[in-house]
Amino acid sequence: MKDLIKAAGGVTKVAKAVNRSHSTVSLWCRVPAEHVQTVSRLSGIPVWKIRPDVFPAPISAGAVDAPENGTGEAA
Repeated sequence: MKDLIKAAGGVTKVAKAVNRSHSTVSLWCRVPAEHVQTVSRLSGIPVWKIRPDVFPAPISAGAVDAPENGTGEAA
């Protein structure tokens, strides 16, 4: 979490962006769902990496189109 907040510009910048106090942001164990998009924009980290429980990762074309090796797994 510390690395994420640091990537977003620090606690003060995140707190101002989400209209919360410095101490509130400092106490986050995970980014609240309503603030994920803001933190994503500030940090450049995709929303699904911040909160995969709320924002599923997009299905990549490569994973869908990968040929199977006969075991049901991509070759």
